[in-house]
Amino acid sequence: MGWKTLGGYSCMWIALSLIGFFAALIFLVMGVIGAIKKNGTAKKRFLWALASFIAFVVGASNLPRSEKEPLSGQAETVSAKVEDKEAQKAAAAAEKAAEDKAKAEEKAKKEAEAKAAEEAKAPRTGDTVSVGSFSVLVNSPSTEPSIGNQFLSQKAKGVYWVFPVSVRNDDKEARTVDSSMFQLVSNAGVKYDPDPTAAIYANNNSPFFLEKINPGIVIKGFVVFDMPTDQQIADYKMQVRGGIGFKTTKPVDIILKPKE
Repeated sequence: MGWKTLGGYSCMWIALSLIGFFAALIFLVMGVIGAIKKNGTAKKRFLWALASFIAFVVGASNLPRSEKEPLSGQAETVSAKVEDKEAQKAAAAAEKAAEDKAKAEEKAKKEAEAKAAEEAKAPRTGDTVSVGSFSVLVNSPSTEPSIGNQFLSQKAKGVYWVFPVSVRNDDKEARTVDSSMFQLVSNAGVKYDPDPTAAIYANNNSPFFLEKINPGIVIKGFVVFDMPTDQQIADYKMQVRGGIGFKTTKPVDIILKPKE
């Protein structure tokens, strides 16, 4: 079955060196005793002592270098293993971070593409959209610091966004139109309602204040929003509902950003 290693030393060479060492001592002592007694055995015992010493030298000289220095070798091995594990952990962490970053970038890319595709299909200013029982046309707005005429006017707290709007009743009965059907929503989800007082100054006879119109009738006027001066029109969409109160409908979004 061969010799096995134990504690970092070869058992075969250990046994040979130990046996040789102790045998050399024993035969040396016996040779000295034989020389004292002069019984003729001294020479033979000295030869055996020499042979045993040679066996000790052979066994000791054949011990592997790594086994003669077990502590330093083991320390180096342990240190190398620890460093290897730390390197593996660092590599695994870096790989996971790279994978997470790639997934996040891919997700953001898909979301941006989906949003762009949705915006490409969405109606924009200048398009007529069907909302509930109405056909609605919202045109690009102008910006004004105040609204009205030389006799009656109102100054904006920020700046007025004035939208020209047309609404047609497509129902089979009279329906009520009001500026509350319109709302601005920013890309961040912030919502702005129209300024009804400014709408009175912008419109003659207040066509967008609880105006009841019969089927097929079209009314035109302005919907006015008082907006912060640092806002950009392209960052907003107009939400239009098909009625007011209990007759309102799910809103339709009109993109205010021009097509690229």
